[in-house]
Amino acid sequence: MKRFYFTFGHGIDNPHRNCYHVEVAEDYIKAREQMNDKFGTDRAFQYTEEEWHISREDYQKYIEMGRCFIPWHGRFTQAEMFNLKEI
Repeated sequence: MKRFYFTFGHGIDNPHRNCYHVEVAEDYIKAREQMNDKFGTDRAFQYTEEEWHISREDYQKYIEMGRCFIPWHGRFTQAEMFNLKEI
């Protein structure tokens, strides 16, 4: 079983704005189906475990754009980068 992360956007999906949810499933499609059953289709993105963790290079790009003010550490996540709360 694998972990998949789903985010809700800034303005399209109240009451879950700026939140994320984790689904555990066999594959990408099954995770999406589970998510649809729970929350419908009004959300932003789906990530694998690998995509959920931000690389040092991507982190540096956000720093250069002035979009991140959190110190780097290993296993930096999308949730930390964009201040998302888990639901």
